[in-house]
Amino acid sequence: MSGESFVYTDWWLGEPNNVGSETLLAFDFRSGVWQWNNINDGEAGHVVGYVVERAPGSSVPETSSIALFGIGGIGLAVAAYRRRKAA
Repeated sequence: MSGESFVYTDWWLGEPNNVGSETLLAFDFRSGVWQWNNINDGEAGHVVGYVVERAPGSSVPETSSIALFGIGGIGLAVAAYRRRKAA
């Protein structure tokens, strides 16, 4: 949006590696740590979402903490369900 280069350093060791034409960004939880990984479209076990850049000076509406907590809980429940179903 701003035309700046995307520079990020908190990747998993060896990532991004673009194995198999990986084009998506994923926030993975491994060994008790959250870090970034690049993945293929539709790779199993990943939730599809977005990384968004806001325009400078734009505002973001506040969401109540309870709603955020509830949405996070729903996301965790769905991920757990998918893992059990895939097993």
